[in-house]
Amino acid sequence: DDTSEKFQFLGYQFRRVYRRNRKRLSSQIGIPIENLRSFRSKIRNLTKSGNKSLHNIIDDMNLIIRGWAQYYKYAHTSIYAFRSLRYWLWKQYYNICYKRVAGKYDKGNHLKIHDEVMDKYFRKVGDYTTWPFIIDKNGTAHILTDITSIGYIAATYTKKAKNEYITEDREILDQVNLRTKTKHRAKTLANWGCKCGLCRKSLYVNGLN
Repeated sequence: DDTSEKFQFLGYQFRRVYRRNRKRLSSQIGIPIENLRSFRSKIRNLTKSGNKSLHNIIDDMNLIIRGWAQYYKYAHTSIYAFRSLRYWLWKQYYNICYKRVAGKYDKGNHLKIHDEVMDKYFRKVGDYTTWPFIIDKNGTAHILTDITSIGYIAATYTKKAKNEYITEDREILDQVNLRTKTKHRAKTLANWGCKCGLCRKSLYVNGLN
């Protein structure tokens, strides 16, 4: 069965799936389940530390989240994986705060514990009314990274198999990667004042750019 063909390469899972809208088999880049479990395991081990301050825990979580999400943002399944992880990460931080506050109250006072946790360790950030947010003793704000803010980026394909370490193929790949939309080009020029970022010379030649 062609649809069951799959292999892993550089931490990604490649397989063939049937696209109903295209009525043919297509390649799909996904995140292996074991790599997803490994990510969750790292976060759990980090949140088990009872001696670390909460702002340090947020900073350490952010390092793991950003690195992992930036690597897997090219996977077709990253959108769904990131959405499912967003609440899970929120819950991991909430559990830490809950345990640290729970010692002040009886076990039956769940509502009081919850209210204090929400008041001390969560704030309104963007579209989220209760998002992990804490200010340290120096007045620096520490905010948990929203993993869904790291968006999916479609991989660049060429019609033929090319090797970037071969000069002729490298030239073709460079041409593909440099094809940007007109609006992106115009925005880049505007940001740099239509001047070279290195020598600061004008990029206009005879009134044309």
